Amino acid sequence: MTELLVVIMILGVMAIVVLPRFANQDDFELQGTYDKVLSTVRYAQKIAIGSRSSVLLIFAGNGLSACFAPAGSCTSDVADPTTGSALQATGSSAVTVSGTSFSFDALGRPSSGPLTVTVANGALTRTFTVEAETGHAHP
Repeated sequence: MTELLVVIMILGVMAIVVLPRFANQDDFELQGTYDKVLSTVRYAQKIAIGSRSSVLLIFAGNGLSACFAPAGSCTSDVADPTTGSALQATGSSAVTVSGTSFSFDALGRPSSGPLTVTVANGALTRTFTVEAETGHAHP
C-alpha cells in the first residue's frame, strides 16, 4: 500500500512539473520552423555544390524558398528531396523568418556574409549564422 502511495505522489509531482511545458505550443512551433529553415539552408548549399550552380535563397514572411539562379535571378525551383515539389521552409502564420536573401555559388560560398537568420514566434527567437567563406550554417 505504501508503494502505491509513493508511486501516485511521484506521478503527481511529475504531472505538475511536466504538463505545463506541453500547454504552450509556441516553443514547439518555433523549434520546428527553426530546424526546417536551418536544414533548408544547409541543403541549398549542398545542392549548389553538387550541381555546380548558384542557388538563391529568398526570405518571405514566415519562411524561405530556394531556386537555381545561374545568372542572378531564379530559373527553376530546387526540388525538395522528400516531396519532389519546390524546396521551401515555412512556419505557421505566428512564426516569422527574417534574413537577407542571398545565394550560394558553385563552391558553396554565400554571396555575402556572415549572415544572420532569425526565426521568431512572439517573444521567442532563435538565430543561426551562415559564415562568409565556408557557407557553414550554425547556431
